[in-house]
Order: sequence, then C-alpha cells, then structure tokens
Amino acid sequence: MRDWLNWVVRIASMTKGEFVNLSTAPQPLDRQRTAQSVSRLVHGGFAKFSEIEASIRDEQDTPLTAEDERWLDTEIRRQLKDKRREENDWPEETSWDRLNKVFKSLRRNGIIALHNAGFEESDGPALVEEAREASTSRSFEGFCFYHQQDIDAAIEHGGLALSYGSFASSPEAMRSVPEVILRNLREAGFAAEWSGNYTDRIVLVGFVWQKRSPRTTKARRTA
Repeated sequence: MRDWLNWVVRIASMTKGEFVNLSTAPQPLDRQRTAQSVSRLVHGGFAKFSEIEASIRDEQDTPLTAEDERWLDTEIRRQLKDKRREENDWPEETSWDRLNKVFKSLRRNGIIALHNAGFEESDGPALVEEAREASTSRSFEGFCFYHQQDIDAAIEHGGLALSYGSFASSPEAMRSVPEVILRNLREAGFAAEWSGNYTDRIVLVGFVWQKRSPRTTKARRTA
C-alpha cells in the first residue's frame, strides 16, 4: 500500500512541463507511409517543394528527429526529380492542360471552375463560395470542381469525376449548368459522361492525370 501511495505522489508531483516534454518528444517517422504521402502530393502536381514539406510536417503529432528531417528532405527531392524526368516524356499538351483550358472557358461563361478544391467533396462548396464572393463584379450561374480524393483516384485508376451545381434552384437552371459543362468538355475532346441525374457527377472516362509540378526557384535548386 505504501509503495502504491509513493507512486501516486510521484506522478502527481511531475510538473506540467515534464508532461509536455514527454508528449512533444521527437518520434521516429513511419517512412513507408510518409513516402506514399509525398508521392501523392508530388504526382498531384499542385504542391511546391516547401508545401509538400509543410504538409508532411502537419501530419505529424510530434517534431521530427534530425535523422528523419534529413531523410524527408532527400525523399521529396528524389521524388520531384523522378517526376520531372517523367514529365519530359509527356505530350506537350496533357489531358490536364486541356481541362485547364476548359475551366478557363467555363469561368468566362459564368461558371466557377476550381481545380483541387479541398480534400473531399464537402470542402468544395465553401471554396466555391469564396471564389464567388471574390468576384463581386461578375455574376455566375453555377460551379464545377474536383478535389484531392478525385486526384488520387485519377492517378491510381484513371478517369476523373467532376462535381457541379447551380446557384438557382429552378429545374431549368439545375439542368443547364451540367449541360454547359458537358458541351465544353466534349468540344475539347473529352469522353465526358453524365447520367442526366442531378445527383450524379460528371465523369471524364479514360482521363490520364498528368499535371506538371510548379517550377519555382527553390524547387529547381533543391530537387
């Protein structure tokens, strides 16, 4: 009984700082899982070197060890270098480049079109609303976007799903927006499919995800 009480007193006497130090001590990195996360960001093509590094750090509950810091830096450089080597063999205009042109055309024609709109479906509407509020000099009929999970699926399986919506609730408006999107996609040569049901997404069949990574000064120097 006395030993148990002594143990309780000892635990209770530990300072707050000691508890904090224990919880924030550097922990070994799961390098296999981290390499997969780096690959997802690298092949997505949107993130710069520093953004990939920051994203990986944000995933960790504790600081990285010095050894893992060096490993992460090297791993990001390696994967970016390998991807840029792959990019040399890509066509001059990739499917993503053509999609980007379609999105620009949609914006000119009153439809907000966003690339990489958050991590999942529920993130998109808020980002669409931000874009709408930022464009106070223009009016928009609707929107179109895809998100990070769509990118991951496109890289792994091919094809790309697009979300869409109308800012008006009339049946005519709700059908007009996906029809405008489909027309633009098909005119650009995409095999775009839609069931005609407003709750179903537009699918670009056979879409090959090839987006070139940003060419920043730091990325060139470090990768």
